[in-house]
Amino acid sequence: PPASITLTLSPTTITADGTSTSLAIATVKDASNNPLAGELVVFSSNGDTTLGSVTDHGNGTYSVPLTASKTPGDETITATVGSLSDQKILQ
Repeated sequence: PPASITLTLSPTTITADGTSTSLAIATVKDASNNPLAGELVVFSSNGDTTLGSVTDHGNGTYSVPLTASKTPGDETITATVGSLSDQKILQ
């Protein structure tokens, strides 16, 4: 079972123009620090950033494209697997 999830955003800052993009990448590992593929990872935002479809890369990493809204301000992006989650700020 998953023991950890780590979220990264690349890039961490995008323009609120409705077209700029970032990539949210979650890494899921078990208690022995081995990557876990085939898990259900859910990405969410507390704002109006558009999230695309989740891709399972088969190596413990999962990604989703993020498209900026036209609303300026920070948004919290969350990646969740089971009861575990990690958050990062998209500026």
